[in-house]
Amino acid sequence: MDDAGRKRRVLRTLVAVTDENGRPVSVLLIAESMECDPEVVRGVLDSLRAYEFVGSPADGRYEPTVTGREFLALDIDAESFVVVDTSGDHS
Repeated sequence: MDDAGRKRRVLRTLVAVTDENGRPVSVLLIAESMECDPEVVRGVLDSLRAYEFVGSPADGRYEPTVTGREFLALDIDAESFVVVDTSGDHS
């Protein structure tokens, strides 16, 4: 799976798991739902947070932002999913 597809899958899973639990959720819970390595999921979530698609309260859990939810509501296919980093920080 390419990077854009992975980001979209993690964001969709985050929305589903957050909605199911009614509150921000841990990386471990998301990773278990995806059957994926928690460190991979954490890296993707942190990337999505930089784009303001994901928020993270002080307790280290994650939740989708309104922007993230609106993005997923757009009618685009997985091949059209592109996130553009305009910050200039390419680390």
